[in-house]
Amino acid sequence: VPVGGAAIFSVAATGSQPFSYQWFKDGEPLADQTDAELLLTGVAATDAGNYTVAVTNAVTTVTSEVAALAVTDPHPDGADTWTLPHAGQSELSD
Repeated sequence: VPVGGAAIFSVAATGSQPFSYQWFKDGEPLADQTDAELLLTGVAATDAGNYTVAVTNAVTTVTSEVAALAVTDPHPDGADTWTLPHAGQSELSD
């Protein structure tokens, strides 16, 4: 996922309801992330890591497999730059 993008993780549980959910990043619980879907918006490099969810019902708790989130910076130098290789060479930046 590029920096500033969005990531969605979701889980589908079967069995005896009701279910409760708790999402984790790198083994640590994520505060207030207790739905079947985890939505991360405005992703930053610090969001990279391993995500899991624990699903609990009256009988048991099951933890998902790890889903790894990689965050990429499409412009590591911080700017979009193009060089035009023609006479009167110009540089465009934003």
